[in-house]
Amino acid sequence: MKNKFAIGILFLTLFVFAMLVSCSKSIETYYPLKEGMIWEYQNTFGSHAIKGAEKTIITNLASQKLKGKKVTPQKVEIGGQSHLSFLTEDADGLYEFTEQQPVSVGQEKKSSPFYIIKYPIKAGTTWERMTKTSLSNVPVTLKYTIESIDENVTVPAGTFKGCVKVNGVGDTKTNFNIFGGTIIITITVEHFSWYAPKVGLVKSIIKEKSSHIYEAGEWDMTMQLESFKKSK
Repeated sequence: MKNKFAIGILFLTLFVFAMLVSCSKSIETYYPLKEGMIWEYQNTFGSHAIKGAEKTIITNLASQKLKGKKVTPQKVEIGGQSHLSFLTEDADGLYEFTEQQPVSVGQEKKSSPFYIIKYPIKAGTTWERMTKTSLSNVPVTLKYTIESIDENVTVPAGTFKGCVKVNGVGDTKTNFNIFGGTIIITITVEHFSWYAPKVGLVKSIIKEKSSHIYEAGEWDMTMQLESFKKSK
């Protein structure tokens, strides 16, 4: 009886340890936070009438303590401007704790955790995140779902297997002034992201559609990994 009890305790201990190890590896697997990693992305964006392209460069800086939390600062460079995003992890997943824009004096703390990926990393996991639309810069809440953990994605940097696919959808209503009057329009937002093992974000697509053609109509942006540098 004692042997069975000891074996049971040992099994439970190993199971808990395996779960903890699995959780600790999850973020590093799909969103590496090691200092020195650099990602370069190719961006295309616009509407039916206007098109554009630019590069995004993301660099992991040395981890630090910020307001009592261990965070990883990421330098994000887009179109000649840069800002810092401070990432941290809790029992629920990886989220942006705060950010610092170029004109900011200090960091702007998020009113609620801005989760990028939530645990458990498996198909069916859901969470919500508030952002702003590109069409009218109005708040919108997106519901994110991990749709798959076994996607194959091809981008300029190559083909990546076993990717996690995340889909976010939501809509919001806003007032729009036209011809001397005001109408209410609906803006629908859809956001797809793919994260590759040991690489991180390899592709992202954002689509926005307005219910009224005079308010830009449709807008989209595709972000694809062009190259990445692993830390030493």
